[in-house]
Amino acid sequence: MNDETGVAAVDRALTILDALTEEKTTLADLSKRTGFYKSTLLRLIKSLEKFGYVLRDADGCYRLGSKVLHLGSLYQKHFNASELVVPALRKLVEELGEGASFYARELTATFGGNPADAKFSGWQPRSGAPRE
Repeated sequence: MNDETGVAAVDRALTILDALTEEKTTLADLSKRTGFYKSTLLRLIKSLEKFGYVLRDADGCYRLGSKVLHLGSLYQKHFNASELVVPALRKLVEELGEGASFYARELTATFGGNPADAKFSGWQPRSGAPRE
């Protein structure tokens, strides 16, 4: 799980976060998805709960905590994809005389033939796990 530059506990904790889905997730589910022993999961989940990354429901199922949403909002606040994408699309429009678009899972940028008509629609959140 860890390589020469990684930290095994951090790798495991992030693996747990990746394994939590929209469905109710039991300890047994997490064990199957991660390949970790339940005792290992319980120790790591305790730390993730302490910092708000994981919550345990009354029925004993686990889900992502609000801290994950907070990190996502910080990412959105500080990452401006238009600073990277817009200049490249403008250059394509100018060089080719055609419209240009950029689409990603989280954002969309579209240009017509005139670089002055640039439109950047920003984030379009989707539910569910990222696609590979």
